[in-house]
Order: sequence, then structure tokens, then C-alpha cells
Amino acid sequence: MAMKTLDEARARKLLESAGVPMCPEAVVDELEKLPDAANSIGYPCVLKGIGEGLEHKTELGVVFCGLKTEDELLEAAKEISKRAPMARFLVQRHVEGKREFICGLIRDDLFGPTVMFGIGGVLAEGLRDVAFRLAPLTFDEAKLMISEIRSSRLLDEFRGEKAADTDRLANIIVAIGDLAVRRAEIVEIDLNPVIIDRNGKPVAVDYLVRVDDAQHP
Repeated sequence: MAMKTLDEARARKLLESAGVPMCPEAVVDELEKLPDAANSIGYPCVLKGIGEGLEHKTELGVVFCGLKTEDELLEAAKEISKRAPMARFLVQRHVEGKREFICGLIRDDLFGPTVMFGIGGVLAEGLRDVAFRLAPLTFDEAKLMISEIRSSRLLDEFRGEKAADTDRLANIIVAIGDLAVRRAEIVEIDLNPVIIDRNGKPVAVDYLVRVDDAQHP
């Protein structure tokens, strides 16, 4: 199967239409236009390099978080351009939160579309603390998935932050499963991380959607 990765604009439109909560962001092609985009979104902000071959941004060193001034923004942009000369820029609002989770989908050759939830961020591969269900799934099944991971206690009140809104998390899981059923060309969805903000609300701040090139227009 030949797969392709949707660009950020198309992936975001698809996920937002399904009801996935996402942070404000803007795609910028030229360094000179970054200050206007950041001023519109607000500081502190996050700057990422995007483009072909930059799916794993953190590992490639093209993600800069907590930028508080225009000078910091432009310095980060110059560093991204050194590391990935063909990169475009993605400016996002900085989401404050200590807890990171992953929600995803894989289309398994044997079992079909399978939804995943677990610990996310840089710890996702190391801890492998995840739960799986076949899609589509109900809201109650999604809530059960959330409770099954070993680190589910992190969803309670945590270091001064409110308990996570697990209903909203469950809705994200259900939405991903429904997308897989409605859109047969979707092969993979990766929301990592989904940050629990200080008010307990889950927000997807990084996302990846891959499709079967033969089925996608």
C-alpha cells in the first residue's frame, strides 16, 4: 500500500470536522511574516518546522516551545531553517499542562481499524502504556479504555492542575474511531501529544494523518 501524509491544513480540517479539540495555529511560509502570526495567536507560542520528511519534529530538533518575544521567535525560526532548509513554519499557541497522552488509529490488515489511547509525549514509546479497541466504539467503551492504562491516576487532580475532563477525552477516542469507519482511505491517525491543560481540558497539539494514496483524491 502506498501511503501519503496529509499536510497540516488538510489534516487539521479533517480532525476539527470530527470534533477533535485543537489549539489555535497558523502556517507561515516566510520568516518575515512570523511576527504577525505570533501576535495574532498570542505569546507565549510554539514554533515548529513542517514539511515533507518532518513528521517526527521533536527528534529532528524543529520544535521550539514557550517563545515569549519576537526575538525568541525569529531566533527559533533561523535555527529551524538551518536544520531543515525547506521547512515551512507552524505557529501555535502554547498550551500549558504537565500531562500528555496519545490518541491514535491504525488500520490493521487482520483486525481492521483499531483505536489506541495511552501515555503520550516523549514517553509514549518507552512506557508503552496503552489500551486498544476496534472501531467503531461507544462512549462507554472509550471511558473504559481510559481507565485501563496503568497511568490513569494522572487523570485525577495533579500538581495543582484540575482533574482531566475524561468525557472530552472519550469523545476524542470515539471521534477517531468514527472517522476510520467513514473514511476508508485513512490508514493512520496520531494525536501526540494530547495535552491536559491547567483547566483539565484535553487539547491536541501535534497530529499526523496518513492515507492510502490510491483511495485519496
